[in-house]
Amino acid sequence: MRSIVAFPVCAALLSCSAPIFAATPLPAEGSYGFDWHKNPNAVHCEPVSKALIKQFKKCEIGDGSFGGDPVQAYTCTISSHSEYMVYASKAACAKSLETEKSNE
Repeated sequence: MRSIVAFPVCAALLSCSAPIFAATPLPAEGSYGFDWHKNPNAVHCEPVSKALIKQFKKCEIGDGSFGGDPVQAYTCTISSHSEYMVYASKAACAKSLETEKSNE
């Protein structure tokens, strides 16, 4: 009798946990970012809003330093012509943007 009960419980647990592993990590509202596909001299760090987050198709966490001091950032794709680098703070965003501008 245990095996009959255990199977549905295990199946239910696995089906509930699957969406958690498939979820795309998203930056927090109020973090700061810039669209690095645009001219670096024309962009600035801006607060990330809920509306902007909803536009993100895919986000990945990685190094967003552009060759400067390592800093964790999200790379969030909107389209093939728009991709945001998103940082936890305005200072980290500004420093990375300045490094990216100096690389151009």
